[in-house]
Amino acid sequence: MAIIYRESIIQLETVEEYPVHPDKYPTITHARMAFVKAEISRPYDQREGWITIWLAKGYLCSLGFFHEAPGFPGVEVNLQEADMMAIAQIPCEADSMMIQFTKIVLQYLIDTGYVSGTVVDLIVDLPISSTTTTTTNTTTTTTITV
Repeated sequence: MAIIYRESIIQLETVEEYPVHPDKYPTITHARMAFVKAEISRPYDQREGWITIWLAKGYLCSLGFFHEAPGFPGVEVNLQEADMMAIAQIPCEADSMMIQFTKIVLQYLIDTGYVSGTVVDLIVDLPISSTTTTTTNTTTTTTITV
């Protein structure tokens, strides 16, 4: 039995150092989509659609999970109607909708030059050595040891 964690992230082309105490923090090697804000077009209102994407920069810890670098500047990307239409035309594979959406948007940001890097699938498979379930009255607690 194992816990599997999946997401698509960007492996940055250029590794960055932490600006303060670079000896205490790992180098910044990856970015991931942290927040998306969008407005669809409203032709009757003569307003075009837009999408704002915030990418958090960080690193992979020893277990393979992405950790956002606290206080480290990320990337804000503002896409317009034409970008949204281009993203909508990209074909999808059979996969989790959210992972596929993330993968498509991240690849588009790389292809159009907003970010330099490569989209990678982050898959962390943690083997479970033991589980313990304790029930008291109406509360059930499960402890997983990896």
